[in-house]
Amino acid sequence: MAVPQTKVYIAFDLSALGGNFFTLNDTTKGLLDSAFGLGGELLTDVTNYVESVSISRGKSLELDRYSAGNLVVNLHNDSRTFDPFNTASIYNGNILPRKQIVVETNGNRIFTGYIDDWDLSYDISGKSYATVTALDGFMLLAAAELQYATTSIQLSSDRVNAILSKPEVNWPIANRSIETGLTTLVDDKIPQNDNALGYLQLVESTENGMLFMNRSGSVRFKNRLFTPTSSSIIFADDATVGGIKYTNIGVIYGSENLYNRVTVLRLDGVDQTADSTTSQSAYGISALNLSGVLLQTDAEALDLANYLVGLYDQPELRISEVTVNL
Repeated sequence: MAVPQTKVYIAFDLSALGGNFFTLNDTTKGLLDSAFGLGGELLTDVTNYVESVSISRGKSLELDRYSAGNLVVNLHNDSRTFDPFNTASIYNGNILPRKQIVVETNGNRIFTGYIDDWDLSYDISGKSYATVTALDGFMLLAAAELQYATTSIQLSSDRVNAILSKPEVNWPIANRSIETGLTTLVDDKIPQNDNALGYLQLVESTENGMLFMNRSGSVRFKNRLFTPTSSSIIFADDATVGGIKYTNIGVIYGSENLYNRVTVLRLDGVDQTADSTTSQSAYGISALNLSGVLLQTDAEALDLANYLVGLYDQPELRISEVTVNL
């Protein structure tokens, strides 16, 4: 098996160093329609400094919400290249949080995010590392505070787009992939300084869909009837042709996704509860409660409760992890 080629890029502004940037009043670099680009932050390849890369994305259980994707990159820093107090570094003035960071493997982008921390370590032997911790775009949405507003009756997907288009969020249209929703939301009042990510996740729960950041940094929203793209990957512990050899496999069978009583409370509504008595007789009562969802009627809330009970009233056998040594 070929070794994957992984590259790491960080957005640095290196225009102060000169180089091929557009420069006013320069007889060559100041020409319009020339090959010289504008200055500012550009993704810079720092792969030569990379010791290790670790990425964590997704969720473990279907009813969990997606959390922010996490990236940790360890950089060799013996020459203090990534020390914010080293004025001789080529990156001086650029070792800051919120810088964009991108990871690619074999030419395919696998993570797009923003740096949260630069952690430096120095050993008495002279060995030094800079550990970069980054999160995906959920970090920006979690930091955005919504202004007071009254919404209109609209599809869940339209509500997502409306929130992303608010001036205080201003998420680029080019970085959205919003699938048409199946649920019409009630008109409600967004409180002053309400958290943008929290509100979007409330829309996600109302639709019973999925809201996450993809590997290219776009907001993805999928309705509740989303079907994953079919694919086939063979993992094997022997010489199976085409198989990817694994070193460990974990299987879970139990009550992690077992819910035989679901109660849904919509905004300004009344509790609506659905029960699976057959499941309750076999396993006892396992309850799930959803509150504050933006459905229009109590009948829709009861429909959602029945839908969830139908999906989750039996124990689930699932593969929880597969470990592959590359």
